[in-house]
Amino acid sequence: MKNWKELVCFYLRLSELSEDERLEKYGVTFLEDQLRHLREVYDLCEEYDEEDSDWDATDIDRHCVLVEKLFQFIISLLCERFPDGEAPASPLCYFTAVLGISRRARGFDGAANYTKYVSGLLWISRLFMLEYALPKYRYEHIDLPDRASYEDRGWRMERIRRDHMTDGSYSPFSRMVSLLRHGKKFAMKEGTKLKLRQADNDFRSTGASRMA
Repeated sequence: MKNWKELVCFYLRLSELSEDERLEKYGVTFLEDQLRHLREVYDLCEEYDEEDSDWDATDIDRHCVLVEKLFQFIISLLCERFPDGEAPASPLCYFTAVLGISRRARGFDGAANYTKYVSGLLWISRLFMLEYALPKYRYEHIDLPDRASYEDRGWRMERIRRDHMTDGSYSPFSRMVSLLRHGKKFAMKEGTKLKLRQADNDFRSTGASRMA
């Protein structure tokens, strides 16, 4: 979840830039609906006063709007389609690539370490998509019906899975699954690193595999 929080904060800052500035400095391109949802979240954050501990009904309702709009933005990232199969300027693909840069190493991270970030993004992304496909409650502010409105819940989930969550689906999921698969192969070639730690005057080896 940490990486998703970082992603949202990063793109909230980028929403302040013009399209030309974003493309020149970061190489990121938002779809029209993605940028609209992001700016709605940004405006709500500006209005939202987190320091006010005395909430009234209006504050709670505003908080619900913020949560739902943020969820809508995340789903718009996950459901993006890549007509030609590649989209390096896609916000989610860009951020996934950035996770491969290590400040400590001042370069690219090793495959064994990088795969844990990709697998973490995938894990939380699946939970987001499950909530999107079959939410328990209706999302009033983004017009997303609850699961009871679907006659065949299994088919609803299957359609979402086929369109957005499988390898070869021309989607961010497909890109992340591909990165994870290749990362695991490279990690096996690199091998694992052995670390020693001392606990209670006893040296113990910790090991190794960081692969997801």
